[in-house]
Amino acid sequence: MDYFTKVRQISLRAASIAFILAALAAISGRWPVAFGVLIGFLVALVNFRLLAQSIPKLLELPFQAARKGAAVRYILRYVLTISALLIVNANPNLNVWAAFVGLVLIKAVILGKAVFIFAQQKFQSCLNSARWERGDK
Repeated sequence: MDYFTKVRQISLRAASIAFILAALAAISGRWPVAFGVLIGFLVALVNFRLLAQSIPKLLELPFQAARKGAAVRYILRYVLTISALLIVNANPNLNVWAAFVGLVLIKAVILGKAVFIFAQQKFQSCLNSARWERGDK
């Protein structure tokens, strides 16, 4: 599976979770939470896409140029994140904690997938070792 397919899969998984969380919050009448999750997720998605687009470009550059470009993009992505949190905090109709949940949603999706793959491999290795102990071929 290529790089951009993985980026798209992670984005779609995180989007589906964000929309489910926002829908549950909206159904329960917590509109500030629903909007906070969606705004946080949109900022996280923009950050993730900017990072995903910059990595292949930076790999083609010489070391010093790549180092400088990565530092500038790193600072810009965090300025975007801090700006979004400050705007959400300034608006009384948005929940800051829900925006924070939206911001970490992509990271949680990546971590959850890694934990799932790890558990799956450990379970398969457990079954494979049992097969050899029984004498199966």
